[in-house]
Amino acid sequence: MDPLREQVSGVAACAICGDRLTPYEAYELAKDVGVALCSPCVRSSDRRRREADRKRRAIDMHEQRLDALLSDVSSEPHDLSKRSGDNGAELAAGILIVTAAEFAAFAEHGADPIVGTADSQLIAEGADVVVYGDGGVGKTTLTIDLGYHLAAGDDWQGIAIPRPVRVLLVENEGPRPLFRRKVARKELSWAGSPTEGRVFVLEEPWAMFSFAHEEHRQLLADKVAELEVDLAIIGPITATGMDAPGTIAEVRSFTHLVDDVRALSGRTTLAIILIHHENRAGKPSGSWEGVCDTLIHVTQQGHGRIRVFFQKAKWASDLHLTKLDLVWAEGDTFARTEAEASRPERTWDSIADYVLAHGGTAWGPVRQTVSGTDGYLQQRRDAMLADGVLINAGGKGGFRLWHRDDPARPPLPESRAEDRTDSAFPHAPPDVEGEGASCGGAVRKDRTARTDAPATPDPERTGPHNGPHDEGQDG
Repeated sequence: MDPLREQVSGVAACAICGDRLTPYEAYELAKDVGVALCSPCVRSSDRRRREADRKRRAIDMHEQRLDALLSDVSSEPHDLSKRSGDNGAELAAGILIVTAAEFAAFAEHGADPIVGTADSQLIAEGADVVVYGDGGVGKTTLTIDLGYHLAAGDDWQGIAIPRPVRVLLVENEGPRPLFRRKVARKELSWAGSPTEGRVFVLEEPWAMFSFAHEEHRQLLADKVAELEVDLAIIGPITATGMDAPGTIAEVRSFTHLVDDVRALSGRTTLAIILIHHENRAGKPSGSWEGVCDTLIHVTQQGHGRIRVFFQKAKWASDLHLTKLDLVWAEGDTFARTEAEASRPERTWDSIADYVLAHGGTAWGPVRQTVSGTDGYLQQRRDAMLADGVLINAGGKGGFRLWHRDDPARPPLPESRAEDRTDSAFPHAPPDVEGEGASCGGAVRKDRTARTDAPATPDPERTGPHNGPHDEGQDG
């Protein structure tokens, strides 16, 4: 008799769970695992063994990567092909795939916010940030102000700064004496918490740093490591080694050079803000949106006012596509302010204010008082009549305009009230071409835009009275 069959012939239960087994079942299971087990216990045992093997392989692979990293950091000269972003070098150590639970359970260094909260990180550790805008709009002043708030650990424009950090300013264009004066003004006027020497400036060589030069990257990395810099503000991009037009491949190549500074310094959590100019279309020069973590657009909104538009906030969904309207304040800083009303909103309010103050007025005095072309003012007037903000008590004989909130306005008969839209335009019946007919069409289109199917708003140009007729009407 087979020794194994003889061994299990008297076995009637699973060795682990105790479930009853026939001699035949015990024999078949024992052939696989060497002991009489039921099928569920066999599967469970196999699963535990596979998990243990996978964990051992993961530990071995992590140790290999650590050895490779230590070897790479200590090697001279530094080989850019070994950079952590090089796919070939990474795959040489093999591919590691773990379960989502195992991946999430590992607490990895570098997940803390620099600007924002843990759940809404406008600037994360190790992030690439691009701030762009037209020349002279205030990008440098804005980023220096942010830098001082970061060094002090003070919240910036209502956005949390969780802790003080060390900030490096690298200004790569313009005369040094003027930038020195700008920093001096900021130092003298700073009224926040003490920065305690946490703001640094690259003084020599002035306006010559380039990411494209390996020696420059090494020198900057050495200072970043020595000063324990957490965030560097560097710009403009076009003066720091980004000479190509800016295709996605060229932008990625440039960011690889930026990553090299992190690797050389040993501070992988270094966040870098790059200052950039916009092109003629008002966009960043180059394909930066698909590469950086945060993309910020700064635009002028009139004298002493700017708009900060968070065009991309990868790790802060609540700030993505939102904006800050800021006004320049004393001390090279900014204060939050309400956005200036758009032209349609200003015109709407001006007409409403005049009619409320001059109940029963004809249209002529309104047209003479409120700025704007006749056609544009008529469109605003007709939209207000359609919305019921204005009431025409003149009927077909002419305009006698009242504001709906005017307590002195005459009551309208029910038949007139129901037919208010038709009686609002006294100069043309519905089937006649002319000013009245065009106005009637304008009202129907404006009403649709304002109530039934609002157009998708431009996040950088919003207003409560925007509609299709606001396009191209700035005559």
